[in-house]
Amino acid sequence: MTNRSRLSRPRIPWVHRYQRGQSLVEFALILPVLGILLLGLIDTSMLFGAKNGVNYACRQAARIVEAKGNIAGADAAVQQAVVDALRASRLNLAGLQSLTIYYAGPDNSTGAVAQAQSGDNASQHTVYTYAPGTNTWSLKAATTDTYPIGSSGRASGDYVGVTLIYRYGGFTPLYAKGVTFSDVTNTQIDPQTSQYLLPTPVVAPPAPTSTATPTSTPQATYTPAPTNTPAPTYTALPTYTALPTRTPTSTATPTNTATPTNTATATPTNTATATPANTATATATATATKTSTATATTASTATATANAATSTATATATAAPTVAVRINSGGAATGQFVADTNVTGGASASSSAAITTTGVSNAAPQAVYQTERYGNFTYTVSGLTPGASYIVRLHFAEFYWGPQQPGGGGVGSRVFNVTINTTAALTNYDIFQDAGAANKPVVKQFTTTADSTGKIAIVYTTVKDNAKSSGIEVLSP
Repeated sequence: MTNRSRLSRPRIPWVHRYQRGQSLVEFALILPVLGILLLGLIDTSMLFGAKNGVNYACRQAARIVEAKGNIAGADAAVQQAVVDALRASRLNLAGLQSLTIYYAGPDNSTGAVAQAQSGDNASQHTVYTYAPGTNTWSLKAATTDTYPIGSSGRASGDYVGVTLIYRYGGFTPLYAKGVTFSDVTNTQIDPQTSQYLLPTPVVAPPAPTSTATPTSTPQATYTPAPTNTPAPTYTALPTYTALPTRTPTSTATPTNTATPTNTATATPTNTATATPANTATATATATATKTSTATATTASTATATANAATSTATATATAAPTVAVRINSGGAATGQFVADTNVTGGASASSSAAITTTGVSNAAPQAVYQTERYGNFTYTVSGLTPGASYIVRLHFAEFYWGPQQPGGGGVGSRVFNVTINTTAALTNYDIFQDAGAANKPVVKQFTTTADSTGKIAIVYTTVKDNAKSSGIEVLSP
């Protein structure tokens, strides 16, 4: 019988220690590579974010050019729109290289499309550069403004291209030298006649007139109704027939009742005087004089005599609120609304879209809703009575965001806050959501008190995209 013993393999501790050390070395070698890849992914995502921000800024600039590209001061509004959009996208303004506004053709011809796609037209263009340190714009060095605002340059109906060039400076070796890219948007300058559509002047309605027919029959004691308003001219009834029991229609209370056997004849004398005023107040005096004698024969004889019944009635209509100011935000004077004034901050824009005010209470003229002031801005109305109560109406209409609108989107595309004398009036307000559609007016009414200096300050603050206002009314109740 053979006895075989199992030989065990000896354990060598230093081999295990060597394997653990090898894993640590491998991890130390691969860690920098993983870190660089992670940072590269973050840097690349920020690059694409910058590209989207520049695209948004270029669209905002084209929006201003479309609304008023041939009006004095338009380029300053375009430049401010670019800066505001880049700031909203959290981009470094130091990367802003240039802004070009160029002529892309009078129509949709092949040449115009080619110029729009190329991003420039050297024979007719205006090129600006930006200095972030001083927040100023200037014409690019060694270039000439060959497409200025005016009859010799930009005109209504022109197809215009807007090119924005931006340089992104990365923080990893992947983009250490920076990446320069541009965005081009093509648009058309709206015709001058469609920028501000003025409505037909509103004709004040004629003063209210009242027609009343005297229906009261004088009695022995006559109490006139307090609201009886006789017409300035009316025909009195020439004959009154006494009844056994007379019930007056003007709340008169008789003090005696006679049962006559004869017919009494009354000759009334009526004098009506109407005095109209701006507060629609009419004053009328009616005098009816009747003398009648009725004799009833039963067991005894009763005689009743009624003389000189006189009535005076006064009617007063409630006056409309006194207007302190009506302002057309971002637009010219229209109807009872004055041109944009008493405002600091923001920029203006307009649209030729039709705005329907039918069914909207206290609506402004259509032209008020076709203009806007947008961004962060403040309206300050002064010259009011300190401590007095006032009605504030804020007018809105969304003509940029929404399906089939220039900006697309809809609910949630524009959100902002409004305060009146530091008190919150609208919080996270969305015009499109409130109105239910684009190009539909909304009127929000509030009551406030002028401060100790006789001022009311209305502050608009952006939450998403840009706050906006179409018009403002401040009324004394």
